[in-house]
Amino acid sequence: ALGAVLGLTLGAVVAAAYLVLKPVVVVTQMPKERSLTSVYYQPGSANKAKSTDWPAKQNQFIAGTTVQVTEDELNAWSLAGGTPPRNAKAKPVEAGQSSGGPQPATATKKELPVTDTFLTTKVPNFRIVGDALQIGWRCTLNAFGLTREVALVATGHFETSGAQVSFVSDKVFLGSCPLHWLPGASSELLAYVFKNQKTPDNIRLAWAKCTAASVVDGGLKLVQP
Repeated sequence: ALGAVLGLTLGAVVAAAYLVLKPVVVVTQMPKERSLTSVYYQPGSANKAKSTDWPAKQNQFIAGTTVQVTEDELNAWSLAGGTPPRNAKAKPVEAGQSSGGPQPATATKKELPVTDTFLTTKVPNFRIVGDALQIGWRCTLNAFGLTREVALVATGHFETSGAQVSFVSDKVFLGSCPLHWLPGASSELLAYVFKNQKTPDNIRLAWAKCTAASVVDGGLKLVQP
């Protein structure tokens, strides 16, 4: 019995590691026919012509005004340095687009930054998916002396607990591994990522005053008191 349990545990660990390192398929549009053995990732739009209002909305949010932002505006804000990555040591705490059809996002260990963190994220990409928000990161995974570039994609909603508004994931994929199938794994990993994602002080303080957040009419509504 002990041998069977150890065998199953080892098999699960090996399978999880294989799926983490298996590249996701990056698409500009979800294909009508999808492979059952692949995980697809569609980044959010970052159209500059549709995101010219983001600086004004950022100022309104900082000033304490309720705003509603589109995925184009969220991505323009992110790419402009709204949430630059912080490559610093941290411990876990609580919680590119393709052309010509689907293309695999390849994993490589060439020209990747040297880091002593378990997972280093680049700036996030946002996409509105129905009434949920998808957040995607390109990450550098550093484990057991190996460095790989993988994708981390979380889809979820927002919940208010007391005076704090938090992002709660429904699905989380690290590479092609569905972490939401593993109890506690997705929340722990996202907590680690959010802790190490540096946010400008004015945005952090404004978010602390936010009373609710939700996806409404194709945009993210941030409610201020």
